[in-house]
Amino acid sequence: MSTRTAEAAEAGAVRCSRAGVFWRYWTASTVSRLGDQVTAVALPLVAMVTLHASAIQVGLITAATYVAWLLLGLPAGVLVVPGHRPG
Repeated sequence: MSTRTAEAAEAGAVRCSRAGVFWRYWTASTVSRLGDQVTAVALPLVAMVTLHASAIQVGLITAATYVAWLLLGLPAGVLVVPGHRPG
């Protein structure tokens, strides 16, 4: 009976460990996304208030946040799926 108890305890520990990993990942992901969204709102506001940026300059700042996705994300997608040929 003690062997089953030990196995059950070990299985429960593995489940708790996996649950802990999930919750740490979920919390880190949530904090990261919240920070991204705060930056997306705060950066243009700081540019307008502190630097007295014009509407065009604020638009360029906002557009610059997407340049990395275009320059790095699209080629990375092509490299990740090398066997896929469009057509």
